[in-house]
Amino acid sequence: MPFLLQTEPTSILSTTTVQMCEIDKGREVHGVIFKLGFDGDVFIGNTLLTFYGNHGFFGDAIKVFDEMLERDKVSWNNVYGLCSLHGFYEEALGFYRRMVAAVPGVKPDLVTVISVLPVCAESKNEVMARIMHYYVLKVSLFGHVKVENALVDVYGKFGSQKASSRVFDEKVF
Repeated sequence: MPFLLQTEPTSILSTTTVQMCEIDKGREVHGVIFKLGFDGDVFIGNTLLTFYGNHGFFGDAIKVFDEMLERDKVSWNNVYGLCSLHGFYEEALGFYRRMVAAVPGVKPDLVTVISVLPVCAESKNEVMARIMHYYVLKVSLFGHVKVENALVDVYGKFGSQKASSRVFDEKVF
């Protein structure tokens, strides 16, 4: 009998299996995960969210996110990235607002900022970009090259040469 059939399923085994699957098999594994009661595990939820998103099933990914009993920073950052990848910029900003307003203990980090700033540019939401810029300064994320580049890019896309140049001139090289 193969080793896997003799092994009690675990959350690690389940996430590894999902990551290796094509969509049909992944859905089957998702069903088994649900049956075994692992669907409440945040690590598995994040894996399923990424799995469906990477296979182009945006609706299924969002459903997984909405049904997650617990979400961490990875969950929120994944959902912004998936929304952005699929062109749902306003939805990405909606998830960001939801996280900031309703999730105690989960604060935007470096990954959040570099995920949300391009969404601000694509959705032409200059107010949110400026709020993010203020946040970057407030929590000392300025100095990270990816954040600085994202700010230069977002202001450039808004046609704000002055703001873009100011960020570029203040960059830490």
